Amino acid sequence: MRPKSNPEVVQQIETRHGAALRAVGVRSLGVDPRNSEDVVVVFSGGGRLGRKVAGRLPGLVGSAGCGRLEVGISVGDSLTAWGSMDDPAFMSRLDCVVGKVVEQAAELRDPD
Repeated sequence: MRPKSNPEVVQQIETRHGAALRAVGVRSLGVDPRNSEDVVVVFSGGGRLGRKVAGRLPGLVGSAGCGRLEVGISVGDSLTAWGSMDDPAFMSRLDCVVGKVVEQAAELRDPD
C-alpha cells in the first residue's frame, strides 16, 4: 500500500523540479522496495505498443549515491508524492536524485 501524498513534499518538488521532470517525460520515479538503494523511473509514452519505458538507477539512494531516501513521485498535470521531510538532508538528497534522473533520462529511455 502506497503512503498518502505529502503536500509539503509535492510543493517542493513541483517548485524545484516539476518542469524538468515533465520536459524529459518522467511519469513516475521512486525507490524500488525490493532493492532499497535503486531508483526506478517510468516514462510516459514510448516503448513497444505504447508501453511505458522504465529505467533503473542502481545504488542511487545508497551511501555511494545520493544517500538514503524513501520517496515516490507521480508526475501528471499535477504531482503526487510521498516521503517525509523530517530528515534535514531530505531535500538535498531528493535534488540529487531528480538531477541524476533528468541528466540520464535519454540513456534510461533507450539504453541500447
